[in-house]
Amino acid sequence: MLFRGQKAEGDVVKAVREGGEPFTARMPTVPATEWRRLRCKPMIGKLLATIAPIFLIPCHNASAQMGEVVKYSFPSPPYVTRSDLYSVHTVDSPRAVLVICPGMNGNGGDWIRQPNWQSFARLHQLGLVGVSFESDPADREHGYHYVQQGSGQLLLDGIRKIYGKDLPLLLFGFSRGAVFACRFADWQPQRLLAWCAYSPGEGDEQSSHRSAPPGLIACGEDDSNYGWSLFYFKKGRALGKPWLWLSLPHTGHSRSAIMEDFARRYFTAAISVSKNPVWVDIDEKRRISASEAARLPALSGALPNDRLWDAWTEIDGP
Repeated sequence: MLFRGQKAEGDVVKAVREGGEPFTARMPTVPATEWRRLRCKPMIGKLLATIAPIFLIPCHNASAQMGEVVKYSFPSPPYVTRSDLYSVHTVDSPRAVLVICPGMNGNGGDWIRQPNWQSFARLHQLGLVGVSFESDPADREHGYHYVQQGSGQLLLDGIRKIYGKDLPLLLFGFSRGAVFACRFADWQPQRLLAWCAYSPGEGDEQSSHRSAPPGLIACGEDDSNYGWSLFYFKKGRALGKPWLWLSLPHTGHSRSAIMEDFARRYFTAAISVSKNPVWVDIDEKRRISASEAARLPALSGALPNDRLWDAWTEIDGP
């Protein structure tokens, strides 16, 4: 039997355990503390064991095995034809959730099954969720990558349902998923610890946020999205956002193990207790002062701390 995050009265969510049978649960409202207290009483415990297959009481980690992947299917907002989230049990009490957003209409469940992402999540006490949304790729005005049209709130509601509470997020997106990440960071910056957009191909005018979270924007030099990705980065820096640019030599529009490894290092630096941003000239690859970065924002970027300097200078292209 599978128990998942706190649900409101009458809320219906479909869930599928990897390798198991799907089920639909209409969740009664029972606080987790009350559920645990009642389980201690033998007679009531027997009764609950009998009715548990009908009423699934929320408790995210009650039965999931470490590394087990579970699929959740939610009602879709307008213009979205698939609204699934995949979660993997990494730790019992995550302090935040790492969300992976794949390319156009891709399945984030495939990404979160990979050992590198799971190991990273466990090391840093993170939950791990993969997005699997779908919409018409020919529609240039609607779709899941327009987060304010419903998909962004669906993600936030899904996190709450899976983990039983709101948690801060780390967001990684590739291609269409990177567009989702860019728009989410502009829409709900206060929910993010840090984010990464690898090869975004479009976006909106950005808002000016005093407390914009650290962001990494990257693209392969042989990628057709390169010019637009760099332009989006420069627009954000012109607004004073603490972003970093990464150019990947000899790389087209495809996943990159080097890029994903650097993104994990970036997230590690961004969530570290000792944060001491290092401003850099992205063209000359040299450290600069905060005042120089403020004078030339479009030519500068921010490393979350000094420990990322060597990795960035080694990877970043000319």
